[in-house]
Amino acid sequence: MNLSPLAFDAYKQQLTEAGIADTRHDDLCRALDKLHSAFCDLDTHNRRLFAEFIGDKTLIDSLRQFAESNPFANSDF
Repeated sequence: MNLSPLAFDAYKQQLTEAGIADTRHDDLCRALDKLHSAFCDLDTHNRRLFAEFIGDKTLIDSLRQFAESNPFANSDF
């Protein structure tokens, strides 16, 4: 999906306010948009299963779990 550059402005402002470098804003917004779209495309049953799979893990915990399953990804964070 090609979104307008304005699509993420509100979230980018929140990233700025959090002190995150603006050079990372586009990548973070695209990644979160892709994850959001993938979750929304799940049916109700699979949304529930995915929610159970994630459980109480934070986003960082989930990123680490994902990276640990990929020998080419950095999970040391």
